[in-house]
Formats: sequence, C-alpha cells, structure tokens
Amino acid sequence: MKRLIVIGIILLFLFCNISFTTLSDEDSGNLSGKTLYVGGSGEGNYTKIQDAINDSSDGDTVFVYNGTYYLGEGLIYINKSIELRGESRDETIITSNNYSVLYINTNNVGIFGFTFEKVTLGGGPVDIDETSSYNNIELINNRINSSGGLLIILCINVTVKGNIFSPYNGEGYIGIFSAFNSNVKIENNEISGFANGMFVTDGNTVKNNLFRDNVIGISAWLDSTSSYPCIISKNNFIQNKIQAEFNFFYSSKLLKYLPLNLKNNLINELRFKNIQSFQNKIFSKHIIWNENYWDDWMGFGPKLISGSVVILVFIIPWFNLDWFPAKAPYEIKVN
Repeated sequence: MKRLIVIGIILLFLFCNISFTTLSDEDSGNLSGKTLYVGGSGEGNYTKIQDAINDSSDGDTVFVYNGTYYLGEGLIYINKSIELRGESRDETIITSNNYSVLYINTNNVGIFGFTFEKVTLGGGPVDIDETSSYNNIELINNRINSSGGLLIILCINVTVKGNIFSPYNGEGYIGIFSAFNSNVKIENNEISGFANGMFVTDGNTVKNNLFRDNVIGISAWLDSTSSYPCIISKNNFIQNKIQAEFNFFYSSKLLKYLPLNLKNNLINELRFKNIQSFQNKIFSKHIIWNENYWDDWMGFGPKLISGSVVILVFIIPWFNLDWFPAKAPYEIKVN
C-alpha cells in the first residue's frame, strides 16, 4: 500500500504542473560575471532573491547572506545561466507556503549552500518536445528538508552532490525523483526518512550515497528502449524496510504511462517504438548494481535485489544481483 501511495504522489507531482527546482551546471565555475547581493547590510543589497535574479545576466552570481527568506505564496524562478549561492548551508534558509519553492527553466545553473525548508525542488522544460532538455545543472552542499525533495525531469549533465535530504515534520514521500534524463550524477548525498528515498529511470549514476531509514531505499524503473544505463554503485543501504527494487518495461518508454503534456508526435514515437530483444536486454548491463553495502546482506555470495519485468500487460517477477557487496559501510562524506 505504501508503495502505491508513493507512486500516486509521483503521478500527482507530474499531473499538477507543480513548480520544481532544478540544479545547475556540472562546474558552475565556468560562469563569470558580476555578483549581486541579497540580505546583509551592504548599500544597494537586495531584500528579495527574485529581484536580484531578475536584474542578473547570464554568467552572474546571486549571493544570499544568512537569514530566513520567506516567499509567502511565491517561488523563485530562474531562467538565466547564473549561480545562486548561500552564505552558509544551515543558516541561509528559504521557505514558503507554496508546495514548491524554486523552478529552473534554463541551462547552466548552480545552486549552492542553502537550506530549503518545507518545499519541493525541481525543474524541467515547460514546453516538452523532442529537443527539450536542460544541460549542465548542479545542486551542491544544500539541505532539503521537505516532504517532496527534489525532482529532475528531462535534463542532461546534472550533478547532485553533498546534499542532505530529510522529511519536513517527519512526513516524507520521496527524496529524489530523477526521470527521463541522461548523464545525471547523484553522489555523496544523505537520504533518510522517506517513503521512497530515490526514484530513478535510465541515465542515472547513483554513487556513494547513504540511504537510511526509508521505507524503500531506491526504486529503479527502466525502459527497454533506452540506450542509457543506470548504475548504482558503492552506496550504503542501512535500515531501509525495502533496500532496493526495480521494474523493467519491455514496451514503450515510461512516459507512455505518465501522461505529461507532450506533443503528439513524441507520444507516438515513444508509444510505437519497436520492442527490443528481450533476451539481449535482460542480460545486458542496462542496470548495474556494483559493490554497494547492504546491512541485511548475509555476508557471503551476491546480494539479491527483487524486481519485475513488464512485457506489455504481463508482469514477471525477476531479480538482479550485486555480485560483490561491500563487507563494511563506506565513509560517505557529505559536504
């Protein structure tokens, strides 16, 4: 039942066009320009983050001094290639009455050093078509204290590193949702206390993260037509009720089942794409479980990960293996 609730929440996120926060460029150090200041006591400093963003240009940095920035019913909207930097993670706090607080709708953005409280972060193109995606996004050294966590949809070259994800007031549906992306690196994060710690599709590399005290540590929903593997490597899975699970779809792309506001030609292309060879795909390295630490591993042999294969309307129980589980937990360094 809890699993169904989590899936329902994910669908609700997508159906309701909620504004989410995205991350920014793999190395926002590539950005160079002027710095605009928010808060503090400097002459000419802004009082509102959005005002500084509106006055910025591509390559600028918006620096936010310590304090609590309450957005009311509003949110932060980024449509320029900028860095958004907080003075210190635990003392630069952004909160809102809105369910989501920050939405990124462009390439080359970096978010560093904030606490996002009570709200969901995420992002992706508003007008989705075959060419829509956002490139070079970073979310580094933040604290996300939220029931909804982070959503990343239709992005390329994303880095999510050194963040702490935890529920707000003990109610957490999902820590990270990363779907329909390519080259997403999710590394050195701590994700704890959620119904579903992480939901990923193809194109994600999940490495050196701590999954702890979640109902489900990680769920992987994989598509047979995708050419991007999913790699889950050297993570710690500790005290999750279900450590990990996967579902493999041998039909059209998962978007067929999640009716986003897509153009008809993309829907048709995905829906009627040929089903690839079952045998070749099922034994390929489409998903790799590599040297993770599992606190419920028996200490010998491989670690079994339960899942299923979906062929059209037929669901077949299946399993994957982590052939060489780690014998001791890794030292996960969160910034």
